[in-house]
Amino acid sequence: MGKVKNLVNQGVGILKNVKQYWKTPKEGYYLSFKEATAYCIGGMGVVGASVIPIYVTLAIGFYIAAALKITADEIFIIGIIGSIIAILKAPLCSWLVDNTRSKYGKFRPYLIWMPIPLLACMFAIGWIPDLFLQAGNRIGMLVSYTIIFNLLQFFYGLYNISFITLVQVISPSQKEKELLMSAGSIVYSLGPSIVNFIFPLLANLLFATKAGGGDGMNVIGPYKWLLPLIMAICLGLGYLTAFGTKERVVVSKQYVQKVKFFDGIKQTLHNRFFWITNISVALGCFRLVGTTFVATICAYQIDNSWAHSLFTTIMGSACVPGMLLAPLLIRKFGKKNLILFSNTLAIVLTAVMAVLCFAPGDASAYIMILFSFLIQLANGVQVVVNPALGTQMYDYQQYKTGNRLEGFLAQFGGIIVTLIGFGTAYVLPFINKNFGFNGDPEIFRQASVLYPIIQWSCVAGVISGILATIPYLLWNINEKRHDDIIEILKVRARRDDKLMSIEDANKIEAQLEKGEHDALREYDIEQSRISRLVEPKFMVTPEATALYNEMYNIKDTNIESEVAADIVE
Repeated sequence: MGKVKNLVNQGVGILKNVKQYWKTPKEGYYLSFKEATAYCIGGMGVVGASVIPIYVTLAIGFYIAAALKITADEIFIIGIIGSIIAILKAPLCSWLVDNTRSKYGKFRPYLIWMPIPLLACMFAIGWIPDLFLQAGNRIGMLVSYTIIFNLLQFFYGLYNISFITLVQVISPSQKEKELLMSAGSIVYSLGPSIVNFIFPLLANLLFATKAGGGDGMNVIGPYKWLLPLIMAICLGLGYLTAFGTKERVVVSKQYVQKVKFFDGIKQTLHNRFFWITNISVALGCFRLVGTTFVATICAYQIDNSWAHSLFTTIMGSACVPGMLLAPLLIRKFGKKNLILFSNTLAIVLTAVMAVLCFAPGDASAYIMILFSFLIQLANGVQVVVNPALGTQMYDYQQYKTGNRLEGFLAQFGGIIVTLIGFGTAYVLPFINKNFGFNGDPEIFRQASVLYPIIQWSCVAGVISGILATIPYLLWNINEKRHDDIIEILKVRARRDDKLMSIEDANKIEAQLEKGEHDALREYDIEQSRISRLVEPKFMVTPEATALYNEMYNIKDTNIESEVAADIVE
């Protein structure tokens, strides 16, 4: 009974806290519960929308590729064209984001306006290519699909980066951001889980063309009607984040960012953490390949539409333990060590999955899904840790150059990933073709074809995981150093706003650079102490005079109104 009573009391205490700080943040914090809730619930829509383009991305034998009868070679060509377009559009996205100034801030305007063209593209991609296909114009179908899909990617890129980066500027407190990333990621990860459960289930129930009901996702109907409707619901929910949050950046009140295009490129390329992050992402393109076969196994080995919905939903929940424990693990082990451990565990599990493919059997499909789940579980902590490392990268950029370049850092990272992707784009198609895929997805019903493909894809995943881990060995910002960088940015903002003298600012910054972590706090305590010694009407007590003389090495003790005014400032 005592434990139950304690739990009840804790619950009541939490509810009181929520009520008390619903609109006004708790002392020492920046976010109210109302704003945090708007970010999390709206994020369900934003992140739920993020999985929808996957269903209209070309995948061999699946989704819209199967519905439009697009071949493996055509997929490869369209992929190369898309990569070239991605390289060309990235600088434009970078320049747009980093020079956006509005009453809604830098990122929220894109959460407000991008849903309109996104929804238009979702309707168009289900209707226009199919009209060409029905008219017997295959070239028209391929060209229209390529144009619409790349427009969708452009608008979604702006929409996605705005939400992802919003958490970096929603609070100056790193601890508060990590807590929001942890709690928020659990809440908004429900969005993809719901979409991944609902879409396959409804597609197979409403649009299946065979008695078993297992191929409803490979016909065009769901992409004309169902997917745009789900997208509209997600984007509508995302407006809670757009209008319910604020952007807070540690900058001078007079600061107005205006980044010249080539200056932005130059500053970005001098950020070492930009290179570490994006080289790792590019080399790790197959790192989680073991998690990508769930849909294939469900459709062609288990052959059950309910299994598809159930297992994709379970896969979506695999990240929850890591997301929930991330703040605690970060404080105990540090972000860099968590990345190294998470990658290593995923590598080992992927290697075991490759070995298990030597023994296909009746239970193999479920074993493969289990290991896909375990790999996703190992990766779960990175849902929080990667954005947290991104915060370090963005703050370091401001610390080194004075500019926050979230747009340039994100979009030029995409260019690096795309360029390296040119060299890796044919790896998985090569494995598929080399081990028996003939263009007909029905061949995946043969374990003798599917399991060698999974096995050698996992071999590629192991190599990719190892290469992705190596760059992080060079990451040399730890949590204390990042805290000092934030403190330095605060000192510079106060100096620029003339709330601190240049001499004091330079002195405190030098102390922080030496590792004296409490330098700014001690300065604030000292200033507060002086202020309390000053009597009303600018009269100075003997104690204040002595303290002032000691601090500033003044021998003349005759200070009255001028010194008093200086102290009050």
